[in-house]
Amino acid sequence: MWPSIQTRADITFAVAQLSRHLVKPTTDHLNTAKRILRYLKGTRCYRITIKSQDKGKELKLVRYTDSSYADNRDDSTSTGGYAFHLNDSLISWKSVKQRTVALLLTEAEWNAAVTICQEAAYLSALCSEFSLIKLLMTLVTIKADNMSQIALTKRGGVDGRTKHMNNRLHWLREQVNDY
Repeated sequence: MWPSIQTRADITFAVAQLSRHLVKPTTDHLNTAKRILRYLKGTRCYRITIKSQDKGKELKLVRYTDSSYADNRDDSTSTGGYAFHLNDSLISWKSVKQRTVALLLTEAEWNAAVTICQEAAYLSALCSEFSLIKLLMTLVTIKADNMSQIALTKRGGVDGRTKHMNNRLHWLREQVNDY
């Protein structure tokens, strides 16, 4: 699990899925774990590279987020994830089983967006510790693929289908407006 958290974003989803079965692993789970280890052995040269910044160019932080919808067969929860790129270099990522059951795909996407905004708040605090004030001002770009989520986050307001998401919606909109 350590490589997926520290250095190998390419195995994060597979490790997250596999870790759901740690209590009662089957032979299939063991075989999958071995396959991941063989993959790591075969791709030892893969690494994270932080690219240098051109002089005079501002730092640019882009956030990507996405979510499945009810992909967990056991409890109908969704899986969400995010990735942060600083000047096209991957610096933070996560794939996580969502804690609540989403009633709509838009809600699953919002849950993932909330997770990415929480990580953005952490990275923002980290940047201020290192006096990277310019970076704080560039935490603007969020890339998402669900048009309903994007529209409701920008537009605001809730309707009959989304009224149960009111608190998360307001918190998410507050985070987007702060940047």
